[in-house]
Amino acid sequence: MSSKIGALQTEKIKSEKFKFKPSAYGKFFFWACTFLFLFIFFTEIHPLVIYDSDDWSNISYVRQAYPLWKDWNPCRVFPETFLPFIAYIAAFLVKPLVHDYLLSMTLTFGFVISAAIFIYLILFWKWIKVKFKATDTQAIVCTLAFLLFHFSILKNGWAGNSYLFFSENVTCYFYYVLPNLMNAGIVLWFMAGPTDLNTTWNNGNLLKKGCLILLIYLSILSNLFPTIILISYIGYNFLLAFISFIKKRQKTVWEFIKENLFSIVCIGFWLISLVYEAAGERSASIASSSIQIKETLNILFAYLYQLNRMTCRIFILAVGIAIVTWIRSKNKREIDKYYRDTVIETLICTVVVTIFLVLLCGVSGSGYLSRTDVSFGIFFYGFLFVMGSFIYVLQEHPKTTLAVPLILYIVLMDILVGEQIFRESNMGSLNSKVCISVSQDLIDQMVKADQEGKTEMTLYVPVGNGKTDDNWPHAKYMGYSVSRTLCRHGIISQIIDVDVEPAPEMNEKYHIVYSK
Repeated sequence: MSSKIGALQTEKIKSEKFKFKPSAYGKFFFWACTFLFLFIFFTEIHPLVIYDSDDWSNISYVRQAYPLWKDWNPCRVFPETFLPFIAYIAAFLVKPLVHDYLLSMTLTFGFVISAAIFIYLILFWKWIKVKFKATDTQAIVCTLAFLLFHFSILKNGWAGNSYLFFSENVTCYFYYVLPNLMNAGIVLWFMAGPTDLNTTWNNGNLLKKGCLILLIYLSILSNLFPTIILISYIGYNFLLAFISFIKKRQKTVWEFIKENLFSIVCIGFWLISLVYEAAGERSASIASSSIQIKETLNILFAYLYQLNRMTCRIFILAVGIAIVTWIRSKNKREIDKYYRDTVIETLICTVVVTIFLVLLCGVSGSGYLSRTDVSFGIFFYGFLFVMGSFIYVLQEHPKTTLAVPLILYIVLMDILVGEQIFRESNMGSLNSKVCISVSQDLIDQMVKADQEGKTEMTLYVPVGNGKTDDNWPHAKYMGYSVSRTLCRHGIISQIIDVDVEPAPEMNEKYHIVYSK
């Protein structure tokens, strides 16, 4: 009898162990829908299609995974190794399943970008759950708002708007957007930690430390513009530790260095990467003849006119209520103190990121700052300040949750008003079906020449936009890149010597008209 009771109890424990709570169903549904939306967005709504010269070149160009002194891009280790690696996965693992080379690339690239944004949102979720003690309901609405604001903040027209996950081609998604998300994700992971980042590092196991070293290494060796997202956070926390050390004088200099070695190494490694980049050939080629600080500041201030007014009103309301609430609280409770610290931290990091980007763009070219994939760091810390205020208000005034669904619906509808709302992710913002047709035409020309056993051929491409002498976006020098890529991906059997010829007939055939 006792054995039967024991068996029943065991079965009960097992059933309870694997029984989902209603809230678990809700969270699973939310996250599943979020990833599904992102995947559909980047594969169907605004698919990432191989189109221009940079795309054809970089999806098969592989470099060494360490800084290369005086190389064209000395420190762009992450994008120049990860992009071709993902392209190989698309060509040899996904293509056999879908039987379409271009589709396999689009699906794989879309999945990678969606997964990166998905992880970014999960880390944001963890931050507000851990630090602001948010409920699951509050975390869901805040994460949804956080995602929507990335699409709404720059939506100011009927068509052709930008958004904070936008970039101009496949190459730039891996060279700018992914480094942005990786650097921001590491910051969120540190912010959600139970202790400061140096203590988190010191208490971690070897495997965890090894993975963190890899992430920091790839984040810093990715692209100069997004690295300041991570370094500003590490630098701010190091400054706090240094101030505390000076005030208390309870430790020796060596003890201070030992405790903050992680921050010191990260900052030092970043400074070395700056030296490498300054000595690179690309830096020399794009450096402005004069420092364009004034022009860069004009672009920065121009953002104020581009911001979505509805979203800005919501931001101002949330921050205003939060600040009034914090003043009345007299900073007594833990959540009040954390909100204060969040405000100070995010505002200082926003200022540091802004100054760095203005200086860097002033040297490399003021036009860079007009790109959302370059200015992302400013918005990221600004959003953390706003979202910290948002969750603080929900925590302190629970009844305000009643208004959140209505607010989110208004924001969503404001995003959806218009036609061809967002820009396409290709040079010229052409319809993605046109890009697919043109790229497939280039592939067909190459395959036909390969089947005929040719070692030389003329590749006919659309006439470019006229803004450069090289027929951009299908540059006259792209012949070898297309041949190398298709050969490495098993589409043609050998490297073919390609002469690129712009053909007006291609523009007429595919109705391509580039804006001047």
